[in-house]
This record gives sequence, C-alpha cells and structure tokens, in this order.
Amino acid sequence: MEKRLSVIMEKIVLEKNFKIYGTYENPLFLVKDVSTWRDYSNGNVSKLVNLVDEEEKVRNIITTPGGNQES
Repeated sequence: MEKRLSVIMEKIVLEKNFKIYGTYENPLFLVKDVSTWRDYSNGNVSKLVNLVDEEEKVRNIITTPGGNQES
C-alpha cells in the first residue's frame, strides 16, 4: 500500500508559493519548493539535497497535477 502525503498548508513566502506536507507535528517540504523559494538554479538543487542529512530525508508518493511523484 502506498503512503500518500497531503498538503496541510499552502502559503506565499517571499512572493512564491510554498506548500507544507505531512503533519503539523512533523512538517515536510519538497526540495523543489525550497529551491525555488531560495532561488537555487536547477543545477544547484542537488547541492541543496546534499545539505540534508540522510535520516532527515523522507520519500513518499504525492499526488500532483502532473500525476503521482516520489517526493
């Protein structure tokens, strides 16, 4: 059975759309959202991912307008 995440909050941060997934006790963020918010170019997203400890990374299936994606 797939575990799916839902958007628990959507905000505008520094004039950019930002979604929060998971729960209020354990909020989760998509790297692509953080990279957009922080103005990382596509080539630097992997550098941003490398800054996150492996035990902090969570991979789940989320539903997006483009279909289901691993997050």
